[in-house]
Amino acid sequence: GNFLFNGSVISGPGFTGGDVVRLNRNNGNIQNRGYIEVPIQFTSTSTRHRVRVRYASVTSIELNVNLGNSSIFTNTLPATAASLDNLQSGDFGYVEINNAFTSATGNIVGARNFSANAEVIIDRFEFIPVTATFEAEYDLERAQKAVNALFTSTNPRRLKTDVTDYHIDQVSNMVACLSDEFCLDEKRELFEKVKYAKRLSDERNLLQDPNFTFISGQLSFASIDGQSNFTSINELSEHGWWGSENVTIQEGNDVFKENYVTLPGTFNECYPNYLYQKIGESELKAYTRYQLRGYIEDSQDLEI
Repeated sequence: GNFLFNGSVISGPGFTGGDVVRLNRNNGNIQNRGYIEVPIQFTSTSTRHRVRVRYASVTSIELNVNLGNSSIFTNTLPATAASLDNLQSGDFGYVEINNAFTSATGNIVGARNFSANAEVIIDRFEFIPVTATFEAEYDLERAQKAVNALFTSTNPRRLKTDVTDYHIDQVSNMVACLSDEFCLDEKRELFEKVKYAKRLSDERNLLQDPNFTFISGQLSFASIDGQSNFTSINELSEHGWWGSENVTIQEGNDVFKENYVTLPGTFNECYPNYLYQKIGESELKAYTRYQLRGYIEDSQDLEI
């Protein structure tokens, strides 16, 4: 059945079609948060739904909505009314929760009021069937925001300073998942923007071959007066990456869209596995600071 904690069922204002629930403030003790759970039954286990909540509050509230054991929404919602007494229709607002789910996720919906000093009135939970068109539009909106976030707000043709190749690859994966059936033209346009962002990133990168298409073999070195001396380091400066024999190039996957390299461990501290590239002094600008960035999925005792 229904479960209600630190709240009460009160008579509705007359236009809600029934009673409403008041979830009380917790007065600074999160254990006393107002909380309601309602069991639900879906006619189909395959249909995807989203939730919409109609509420009223006089100040901003921290509301959490869960389905089964999973939280599907946590956010601060704006005030909707000047007073919770003598409520009018315009005193209620809606919160749209676009995270679609199937009934397999759970059959109990709940709402928690995490606010220390604000009460909230819950009028209803609405479960809206999600169509393929709605999901495609929602995915497209998310992808458009992600692509636009790659560029500066003042110049949509200029890449943000903190955008990395890895970030661009993740946005590219998001665009690739868009539906060809519902938004093929928009998908192509977003791909062009992602390609442009990648090109800008490559242009500002002083490293050659950032996608690891080739790694030259282990450098030969000579011993002079008992010390190792890399004899050909200047001659090899234009040949991109150099690495030890055990360094391998791996094809991209879900984590890395482009190629990536693997440096295996070694049992000999005198001969560690390494990867390096030399940048000529002529390529560096005077009075300019440079930053080295990269994405490392996993490592142990790695020195950079």
